Amino acid sequence: MKKYRILGTILLSFILEGEQHDSLLDPTEGCWLEFDGSTIWYRQSDGQRFESITTPNAIDVFLRDKKIEEMNEEPN
Repeated sequence: MKKYRILGTILLSFILEGEQHDSLLDPTEGCWLEFDGSTIWYRQSDGQRFESITTPNAIDVFLRDKKIEEMNEEPN
């Protein structure tokens, strides 16, 4: 699974309590994205993991726009 550091504000959508919520996410220490090729996950250093319903091609758009970068090291 690839991991990405968030460099700029991105928009991800989630289903929470049965409803869609769109969230603007800013770069936050200890938070990153994970991507398995089909699902984008928002991860926090405290172990929480949130599955996004955002289309997977958003990763390519975020990379192109320099909103994220691939992480080579393990997140803190």
